[in-house]
Amino acid sequence: MSLQEASQVVTKKVIITTSGGDIDVTSLFDIIEIFDSIFTTQVSGHIVITDALGLSGKLSFDGTDVITIQIGKSSQSDIAETKKAYRIYKQGNRRNVNQTSERYVLYFVSNEMIFSEQQTVNQSFVKTYSDIANSILSNQLKVSQEKVGIIDESTKIKKVVIPELKPLKAISWCASRATDTKDVPSFLFFENNNGFNFVTLSTLNAEESVLDINFNIKNLGASGLLEMSSAKSFEVVTQHDLFQKIKNGAYAGSFLGFDPVTRSYDTKTITFDDVYDKIEHANKYPLKTEVVNPDQTSTLTSFDSKHVLSIFNTKRTQSKYIKAKDSASFTTDEDYASILLQRQNIIYNLVSKIIKISLPGNFQLTSGVNVNVFFPGFNKREKSIGDESVTGKYLITGARQIIGLLKHDTIIEVATDSTNSGKNRLSSSEQKVALEKSA
Repeated sequence: MSLQEASQVVTKKVIITTSGGDIDVTSLFDIIEIFDSIFTTQVSGHIVITDALGLSGKLSFDGTDVITIQIGKSSQSDIAETKKAYRIYKQGNRRNVNQTSERYVLYFVSNEMIFSEQQTVNQSFVKTYSDIANSILSNQLKVSQEKVGIIDESTKIKKVVIPELKPLKAISWCASRATDTKDVPSFLFFENNNGFNFVTLSTLNAEESVLDINFNIKNLGASGLLEMSSAKSFEVVTQHDLFQKIKNGAYAGSFLGFDPVTRSYDTKTITFDDVYDKIEHANKYPLKTEVVNPDQTSTLTSFDSKHVLSIFNTKRTQSKYIKAKDSASFTTDEDYASILLQRQNIIYNLVSKIIKISLPGNFQLTSGVNVNVFFPGFNKREKSIGDESVTGKYLITGARQIIGLLKHDTIIEVATDSTNSGKNRLSSSEQKVALEKSA
């Protein structure tokens, strides 16, 4: 069968491997859903099975079973084909359909997640965070190189102790503290269809887009391949929330640091541009709004918008005693202002614009890859060239593959911290007058 429709799918094989052998459930399942996200450490999913063979009575579904899913767009080729194995960890929602059959859900997850939950990392390291992540992936989780995606090098050797954390949680902890060559803490750790990734937001934004998504009317004469880029529907989940951006310190904030060793206290202010200018972005202009306040301050200079209080060590470099007794700590100590304030700024700016898009099934659309999105303009009276406010390059932050016996759909959530619209985002004197008149 050749590819005729964009949503078509051929379920080549769905096999449950038990202690007693393989069981083919290709003809028994109703739907398979597989999930991944840049904010989760593993791929997970579930399969709904209508069972007239009494498998539940024959199998234990006790966590030892493995499910292998092999699907493609065409039985005659390997177009968009994928083959993955997962560990079944739970059976749920079991109920009868009629007197001869029942329906239930089998939940599955990457085997590394199961392995990770059975051990802890309780170890000291004197390495960069990327080297620590690599070490845990290789030594604790036994992940082969075939299952490793992008691993970016972090800078600065750190002297750290990871106390009783599960391996996947430990790597996420490393990602939350790692910085790149510009001292930007934008590392993410996640698993997608390409494997495990320990990567900066700059690297992800710089990658080429894998698909140009449009919302044009479906061309009835087009082939299935040409329709792969046509979105079925979309929803703008978040686009701009000035109140939340101010509250979360996306525009400006202050780090309040105290050092119990030198008994000192200091404040460090961080602006939007301090962080934004150090990162690669998908589009031309930043998503920032400068609102001028009645006292002539603005959203970009209101450092009381967000306060973060933590220990810090900047003053230790001025201590003669520490220089003489523990000079190595200057290079291994953490920059908590970056970790606790700048990182929050980076992540919140990324997710301040989120769009959910439904597309014909495509396993190439996985978290961590980019897509170009062209939005139509909704105007009855004149032909529109498109909505520039939401058109642009986006990062896929989450993907859901929904697979039926003959149909495959993909739902992605995409986000960006930039835009191609050069519209002025500075409050005007006319707006100020309008507010004063209403007072």
